[in-house]
Amino acid sequence: MLIRQDPKSAWPTGLDLRRRIAIHARPDHRADFRVGLTADVDGRVELYHRLAPGFTELVVLGQTTSETQMRETERDLRQWYRDDFDSPHFGVVGADGPPPYYLYVALR
Repeated sequence: MLIRQDPKSAWPTGLDLRRRIAIHARPDHRADFRVGLTADVDGRVELYHRLAPGFTELVVLGQTTSETQMRETERDLRQWYRDDFDSPHFGVVGADGPPPYYLYVALR
């Protein structure tokens, strides 16, 4: 799986977050995507290799050491994409360890 860094270094919030996800996960370009938060990018890539091998790219959108900021982003993502949770091809995966936390989009 290719790991790519989005060029912006600031943690995206609000409308900027939605736009940055949309840039990478446009329906006309990707069959499906997952948005996630993790404390271990390499570990998350390995998890995708084992459990969802069709994913080919992981784009890191931001990094933060703030658990509050990470939890607010997780809450926002769940709210924005709540209608998509019934789909087996979409999900928001929470962070899995101590900071720093990384926000990513995994793409097929």
